[in-house]
Amino acid sequence: MVHLMILKLESRLGEDRIAELEKIGRYSMYDMRYRWSLRQHIQHLQLMLLATLPYLDDYLLNEELALAYATIHDDPELYPPLGDVQAAYKAVMARHERERLEKLEEEAVVHVIERFENRLPDYGIPLRNYRRQFSPEAQLVHFLDKIAAFYEAMHELMAGGEGVITAMSDPSGRPVLNPFQGYPQQTRGLIEARPFLNELVRCECAGPFVAPAPGLPYLTLFKQGQSHTLEWVKQRSGRPYSGYSAYSAWLKMILDSGDEKLIERLYVPNHVHFANCRS
Repeated sequence: MVHLMILKLESRLGEDRIAELEKIGRYSMYDMRYRWSLRQHIQHLQLMLLATLPYLDDYLLNEELALAYATIHDDPELYPPLGDVQAAYKAVMARHERERLEKLEEEAVVHVIERFENRLPDYGIPLRNYRRQFSPEAQLVHFLDKIAAFYEAMHELMAGGEGVITAMSDPSGRPVLNPFQGYPQQTRGLIEARPFLNELVRCECAGPFVAPAPGLPYLTLFKQGQSHTLEWVKQRSGRPYSGYSAYSAWLKMILDSGDEKLIERLYVPNHVHFANCRS
């Protein structure tokens, strides 16, 4: 069930925004069968946050603020010159490239604020505060964003999707890490750098998603992979104490709380053509 606050916020921002988010594909650098749209990625993040917040009552987090961050954090990607910049590309950028990207991201932020502030007058405040990453709410959402991306890629891998482990290079020809190499490093780095996240992980009391992305024997999992079926997804989601329990929890979360399209994407390949993607 979608949180009422999310429904109200997305209603005010408009159906045109949702339609545009649906047209942007995730992991554009890879060939994928079970590709998620940017809209569906945001839904994953919203559901993961709703599943995590009840574990954190003692921290007195602002739930509505955290949900607002989760809902709008990717809106700058609606700015065509920016789009969905691949995390793997960012990781190998030189300083001057990062500076150029930061300027483009700021242009994108200004663009979406000008577009949506007439629909939601305070829209720019949470968007800019999220990007500053000062608050525990912003740090939690940023971390779960990485974890959501990891399990989206893992779902492709578990279906025998070779694309997500194919050796790739950035547009300048520099080799980049695949998600199963990159996200374990990135999430551990966030935990080490941010005391709030470090405390949550050390206490092991924040639910299945507040943990670093696990190292996977991804070549073995690829060889064992097979096309998803609804029956397989349900069986896997019912094994929370087996290996990769957070992946099982992620599947169960979508089955229990996702809408019809989100559930269908778990076992039906996506044949939509995304203009920003390889396939």
